[in-house]
Parts: sequence; C-alpha cells; structure tokens
Amino acid sequence: MNNKRIRVKYSKGYLASLIGHLDTIREILRGMRRAAWQFEFTAGFNLTVKYSSTPALSLSFLSAAEYIDLRVKERPGEFKETEFKNSLAEGLQIIKINELFSSELPINKKVKGFRYEIRSKDRTEIVQTGAVKSVELVKKGKDYIILDTFKRDGGIKNPRKSIKEGNYSIKKLSCIF
Repeated sequence: MNNKRIRVKYSKGYLASLIGHLDTIREILRGMRRAAWQFEFTAGFNLTVKYSSTPALSLSFLSAAEYIDLRVKERPGEFKETEFKNSLAEGLQIIKINELFSSELPINKKVKGFRYEIRSKDRTEIVQTGAVKSVELVKKGKDYIILDTFKRDGGIKNPRKSIKEGNYSIKKLSCIF
C-alpha cells in the first residue's frame, strides 16, 4: 500500500472552544470525508480511522496550534482541500496540511510542551501560585502572562493550576517540540 501520512494544523476560536476534543476530531474527519479524502482504517470488527493528535485541550480554551496526524490513501487536489476547509464548524480553522516523512514521529510523541497566554478579563494582575513545577513564566504584563508547560511525570499539566482563581481567558499559542 502506498499510504501517506499527513499532519493537519488547526486553530480553535471562541465557538469551537466549546466543542470537546473527540467531537472536534470527528468534525475534522467528517469535513475530510465530505471533501472525498480516503483514510486508512484500523483492522478489526469496528473500523476506525488511524490518527494521533495533540493532548486534549480543556473546554473553553482557545488555541492557535492544534494538530492531528492521519494516514490517507491519497491526497486530493487543491479544490478538495479548500472544500474541506470551508465545511468545518464555525470557529475551527485549518491552518496547514503537510505530508510527513515515514521516519517522523507521531505528533503525540513529538510534543514536549505548550505555550499559553492567560489574560485577565477584569484587568487585574494575574498571580502565579508556583504550585506546578513543570510551568515556567515566559513574559508578564499588567493583565496577562505567557507560560510554558512541559511534560513531567507522564503528562502536561493544566495551566489553570499554576495561577490563583479569577476571571481569565486562556489561549494555547503554540506547541513546543
């Protein structure tokens, strides 16, 4: 078989931030099927599409960098890719679709951490608790901070646990490879 691995980079805006991780992946796969993409499936009784993705994003988090790796039989033309991008739910936006080399690691093994921007909605200062050791402060402004979270003890910690309670918006800016 001459199957190709592709990596889809997408963002989640406000409305899409209210959709759970598995539903987001289903929405992307549904859009690709509408645009006539042909996937590689797992073997067995219940066939499912072979994919790997970045770790699940908490509900209400915005994101500028989410990834999903898929195996496809062939990549359709530019028109079909445009059709796919336009068929997604409001708030989901496809940024880039790349073909991967066979030696490249799947996205879930490649990611070492994430960069988040946390903004105060009521313009108050954000106070770090320092409770999570795998979180590093990158930049601090009057009503925002930028944090890097890294894999430690088997997982990537939620940035909410590293700040005191308050009225915040959290956006994942990028993945750290």
